[in-house]
Amino acid sequence: MNIKQTLTFVLQSVVIGLAAAAIVLLLIPGSFLTNSARQVDSYHAAIEAAAPAVVNIYSGNSYTEHRNPILQDPLFRRFFGESSEDKSSSSNTRKRIDSKGSGVIMDAQGHILTNAHVIQDAEEIFVVLRDGRETIAKVIGVDSDTDLAVLQIDLNNLPVIPIGDSNQLHVGDIVLAIDNPYDVGQAVTQGRISATGRKRLGISSFDNFIQTDADINPG
Repeated sequence: MNIKQTLTFVLQSVVIGLAAAAIVLLLIPGSFLTNSARQVDSYHAAIEAAAPAVVNIYSGNSYTEHRNPILQDPLFRRFFGESSEDKSSSSNTRKRIDSKGSGVIMDAQGHILTNAHVIQDAEEIFVVLRDGRETIAKVIGVDSDTDLAVLQIDLNNLPVIPIGDSNQLHVGDIVLAIDNPYDVGQAVTQGRISATGRKRLGISSFDNFIQTDADINPG
C-alpha cells in the first residue's frame, strides 16, 4: 500500500468517526433530555466534551513590503529630515499571520484533522488551543479529493475529541458545529442531519458523506 492509499484509508476511517463527535456532534437523546417532557434542556455537556479539542489554525506567509517612494525623494528629506527607516532598503520582507480555520485534536500524540484548503500554500502553520497554548504544526498528509489534511503538534496533556459511531446517526438528529468565526473566539451553531450515505459527488476516493444544515462560519 503506497503513501497516498494509506493516507486515504486513514482519513476515511477518521471522517466516519469524526462526523459523530467532532465538528459535527451527535447528541445522544438519553444524555441530554429532561425526564419529564423529554426535551433538550441544554447542549452544554456535549459542547464541553468537544470544544477543548477544537483548535484554531493560522498560517504564516512571507510578503514583501515596499516603502513609499516619496520617502526616498531628496526634496522630501530636505524638509522633513531623514529617519533610520529612510536609510534602509526600499522594501522589506515580513511575515503575515492569518487565521485560516479550525481543526480537531484526534489523539494524545497530537494529530489534528482539518481541511486541506486551510493549510494550502502555508509556509508555516501555527495552532492555538482553547487553553491559550500556541505551537507550530507539521503536515503529516493531505488528501485533496476529500479536502482533508492531518497535522501534528508536540504538546503534552492534549484534550482529545471523543469519537462517536457514525452508524448510529439518523436523519433528523441534532448536530452542533464548533468554529472560530473571523478569529473572535469559539462559537457554536446548531443544525440537523439532512442525509446520510451521500454519493455521486464527484469525489473518487471516498463516496459516503453525511449531510448537515448546521451553519459553518469562516474560521
